[in-house]
Amino acid sequence: MKRLYYYKVVIYLLPLWVVNFSFSSPFQSDPIAFAEKTIRNTAEVWTSKEKEQFLKTYSAKNSEGENQDIYLMLESPNMVFDSYLGNHTEEGKGILKNDLVNLLEEIIYYPSQAAYKLALASLNESISEYSIAQKITEQPNLFETMNYDNAIRFLDNRFGYEKAEIAYELLKVTKTNSQSEPKSEVSKKLAKKVASIKEEYPPYISVIEALTALSDIFLIMQKENIGIVNYPPYTNFANTLKPINKERTAERIKWRTSLEITYPKSESVWIVPSKVNLKWQTKNMDKDKSIKFFLTRDDVVIQVLGIYKNNGEIDNLVLRSGLPEGDAYKVMGIELYPANKFHIAKFATSYFSIRKERKKVKETEMLVSEGVTVSGIKNDSEVSTVNPTQQTIENIPEKLQDTILVAKSKSTDLNEEISDEVLEQQRILFAGRKISYQKRIVVDSEILTVNLFDHGRQDGDIVSIYLNGKAVIANHILTYQKKSFQIKLHPTKSNDLFLYAHNLGNFPPNTVSLEIKDNSKSEEIILNSDMQSCEAILIEVKQ
Repeated sequence: MKRLYYYKVVIYLLPLWVVNFSFSSPFQSDPIAFAEKTIRNTAEVWTSKEKEQFLKTYSAKNSEGENQDIYLMLESPNMVFDSYLGNHTEEGKGILKNDLVNLLEEIIYYPSQAAYKLALASLNESISEYSIAQKITEQPNLFETMNYDNAIRFLDNRFGYEKAEIAYELLKVTKTNSQSEPKSEVSKKLAKKVASIKEEYPPYISVIEALTALSDIFLIMQKENIGIVNYPPYTNFANTLKPINKERTAERIKWRTSLEITYPKSESVWIVPSKVNLKWQTKNMDKDKSIKFFLTRDDVVIQVLGIYKNNGEIDNLVLRSGLPEGDAYKVMGIELYPANKFHIAKFATSYFSIRKERKKVKETEMLVSEGVTVSGIKNDSEVSTVNPTQQTIENIPEKLQDTILVAKSKSTDLNEEISDEVLEQQRILFAGRKISYQKRIVVDSEILTVNLFDHGRQDGDIVSIYLNGKAVIANHILTYQKKSFQIKLHPTKSNDLFLYAHNLGNFPPNTVSLEIKDNSKSEEIILNSDMQSCEAILIEVKQ
């Protein structure tokens, strides 16, 4: 009884510290300062003792049914466009039409059943979010080492503590009701709307289309006062959660990372083989974060320029010898290991030009007389000159120098930097492609569950996943639907898991998400691959 009272006190106190730091507060103009202030003011929430009690109270409820993330869209359906802006980039993940239709039919015909699944999904997400936020507060010298990454990750996940109690209340009410719920009667208008979605929508639909369809269904239900909008436990849940989701969405929009490549520009001309420079600027991104750059021609990746720390400029970048001349080149950049799991900073320049260096004719061979050379050819047609707007760039040897292809980002949770000694023992080539190791992960189990899905735009990417040189997934067409499989690790050695691209789809490079789960935790990894290189991670079993 005492424990229940404590939680009730916490739930009613927590909104106070959220309100105290509204967007008019000076702390919220700086996520690092705001995160530090929030942690200090709510210190009792992040103790090991409180974490133990939190997990004891809620974790068992998470095992009562299968978590279905699609039901999370029901948390605040009247925030359709706000949610889209805050949670997804323009190329955000989509969902299966059949999953959307099943969701819509449940909220119309079986509202308590839909609310029960929502409660499970929301509780599961809340537990995960609280664990992430609490883990950050345990880091040594936290306030001396706090950076954008940790601050934004903490602030985004801090809401899990509040949400858990709200979701748990909904779960208790709906668990019994959902087991013997009769099918509700609905209007022809609603039935017709669902039928049109079944017939007219493609098998996979974008998030914004799904949210729009959901919003349309809710408007009809509200007018006719039927379905889940007429189910008090759900409406109480949604109304309680709305201000939390509204604040979270506003923060995601305000603090999400951005990347802009400022050079080359549309009028730029790069000369090959030569050294060039690359310039960019970012927002809400730490200096030690890694960014990967690609050179594309006709929107196809033809060279990985490398992975570099966020210092704003790369000098003496070596272009591959043999690049053809053309005016359809771009440089693309992508943020690696984003703090906000819903958003990755990406940027592609405008088209610019690449030209080959012209050989200069020696003066001793150019005895010019009245505008005509000794060979009888006029000098303006024989000798190419460089346009004055082009940069003067020094020559370099034609042999391509190696670029840095291993991202050594700061360790968080189970991720560790890969030492040079470890790298020397790993494979560096596979089928003629260079392998670049991105992370080292330590897990608790030899058997892992892996979920594979398209991280960017669904465009026909075909990939294989290799573990220790052997295919565990072969010629898989990436979609937004997760492909689940298990892998068995070598218990005493480093295991390399890498992505191999069979094509580049319509929007290179291939970018996949790998959700890796052991017995107690999960980690989402983003890997890229093109026709010249494969990104990989090292996995080791904790001894």
